[in-house]
Amino acid sequence: MVNYKRLLGYLAPYRGRFGISIGLIFLSIIIGDFLVPMLFGWTIDRGLAAGDLRRVVSYAGLLVLGQAGRSVVGYVQWVFQHQVGQDVVRDVRNRLYERLQALPTSFYREMPTGEIMSRVTSDVEAIQEYVGWGLLLQIAGIFSFVGVSVILFLLDWQLTLLLYAPLAVLGVVVFFFDRKIGPLWDREREQMGHLTEALQETLSGIRLVKAFAQEVREALRFRGQNATNRDRNLARAGLEARALPAMDMLIGLAFVLLTWFGVRRVLAGQTSLGVFFSFQWYIWALIWPVRFMGWLISLQRQALAAAPRMYQILDAPLLVADAPDARPLPDARGELTFRDVGFAFPDEPE
Repeated sequence: MVNYKRLLGYLAPYRGRFGISIGLIFLSIIIGDFLVPMLFGWTIDRGLAAGDLRRVVSYAGLLVLGQAGRSVVGYVQWVFQHQVGQDVVRDVRNRLYERLQALPTSFYREMPTGEIMSRVTSDVEAIQEYVGWGLLLQIAGIFSFVGVSVILFLLDWQLTLLLYAPLAVLGVVVFFFDRKIGPLWDREREQMGHLTEALQETLSGIRLVKAFAQEVREALRFRGQNATNRDRNLARAGLEARALPAMDMLIGLAFVLLTWFGVRRVLAGQTSLGVFFSFQWYIWALIWPVRFMGWLISLQRQALAAAPRMYQILDAPLLVADAPDARPLPDARGELTFRDVGFAFPDEPE
């Protein structure tokens, strides 16, 4: 939770644009997920079923305007959202680079250059993907699910309760998927750092490798790291291969239940044809938050796995720093004299 709050802190300088992005994505959901399916149902019940062509044309025109409005809002929201994401990744990389410049040489002996490069590049990208747009989609998914649930209960609470059976199972699958995918992403990201480290060390010291005829040894070392990286990627992909089709099956079951029981309720006069077709549209607004929440949680876990690796650099102690009462150096003539001066690093007293 501490790492999560700290990640959200990078949005603070851009809270205005981030707030606009949230407002725009809410407006997009209200238009596309709330109003458009309702208009579609009215087109059938109040226009087609009543034989009123003018109403059909009017509602169809409103559907076109609604979709066009959602597209415009979505475009503006996407621009704001990506601006915030790119500003965050720029700030994070600037802070990391400034910290790396200030850290003592002992830090670089403990952390290889390849590991540092991995943290400044791929780890920061993982954070940007979640903070930049993954977080917004999580918020949008919750808003869409709650809002559509209220609308469906108002339209036909019995049919809605029936649809919640496969969706509840889908939620359980997503929950267990989240618990298992997190550690796998942690291991994969750690191994990627080791692979980058092996590559960087070999390339930066290629003259020594060739001088001592160690090409075969270095190739075998890289093969070993690369094989481990492959195995960890396949372990994560195997879990996704098992979980994602199960999610798709539950989504298909929801549509089967809606078709079977929905048609029976229409034929029995317990609900209208327009409400039935509205349900077909609304159900996607219920499914996508649950279905994509697993993917968004995966993005979140990647960011949370990358955050401690990045903070290890940002929080590394500075062994050489100005004293609190340090005074600026006045204009000098370019002459320096050292008398009785001594210096040593704490880890190298000699």
